Order: sequence, then structure tokens, then C-alpha cells
Amino acid sequence: MLITEKDRKELQDFQKQLMTLFGSLDDIDKTSSRLRNEATELYLKNDKKLDET
Repeated sequence: MLITEKDRKELQDFQKQLMTLFGSLDDIDKTSSRLRNEATELYLKNDKKLDET
């Protein structure tokens, strides 16, 4: 099967879309990790305050 120039262009466009998607997923993963860490910190601070009372 021959790959035409049109097919090659479509594959390149698809590859760019996948790279954008994976970049977005990586950003989401980093953000969720950061938010999870912040939530844990807040929980521990709040828990410590409750222990002090």
C-alpha cells in the first residue's frame, strides 16, 4: 500500500494532535498532584489545630 502525500500530512496532523493531548494530560496530572498535596497539607494543618484545642 502506497502512502500518499495527503496520507502523510494527515498522519503528521494526527501525531501533532496526540502530542497536544498527551501534553494536556501531563499538565492535568501535575495539577492534580499539586492539588492533592495542597489538600493533604491543609488537612494536616487543620487536624493539628483540632488536636491543640
